[in-house]
Amino acid sequence: MDGPSDGSLVSQRLFEWLEHTGGASGMVAEQEQLSPTTVSNLLNARIDRPRLSTVRKLARHFGVSVEEFLAGPKVRAPATRIVSELRALPFETRTIFFEAMASADEPSTSGANEPLILALKGLADKPLVMTLDEFFEFILHTSADEAREVLFAGAETGEEKRRAGAAFVSAIAGSIRQGRITGSEITERLNVAGLIQAGAA
Repeated sequence: MDGPSDGSLVSQRLFEWLEHTGGASGMVAEQEQLSPTTVSNLLNARIDRPRLSTVRKLARHFGVSVEEFLAGPKVRAPATRIVSELRALPFETRTIFFEAMASADEPSTSGANEPLILALKGLADKPLVMTLDEFFEFILHTSADEAREVLFAGAETGEEKRRAGAAFVSAIAGSIRQGRITGSEITERLNVAGLIQAGAA
């Protein structure tokens, strides 16, 4: 990285990502094998020109690319609603939702705005507001931490968490098959899936 403002930019983005995900700097240091002093110095803009390898580790921690990390978390109001809606579902129902995405048909234009596959034919106890497009938007843009928050809600065992992680992979596979995730996004989403599965171990 170069440029006199890099250190301040990384500092600002690290603060924003921690705030966005509810994370802690100590966890970043521990999980990415960085010294707590380094993370503290990054957070407080005491490093003028952070190494690209360090910024890569920060981006990896939040389940995003370096470019996305430096752009900052996108504030997506609909995403907040979708996270809340998905978290409110019973663990089994929600996991079936994600698993079903692997075999979901590509929606027609007329069906694209229908509530999520008619709540997968009545699996939900109450009607869902989200559409299939909104669900796939969540799959495409969610961070690893945000996805864990959704997927692991209500999971009581390690086996359930592993199943939830595999269900997320199924949803990604369905998104790729439908052409909703393409190019470099595929690698980035699979990286996020790997972080989720690592968190389920």
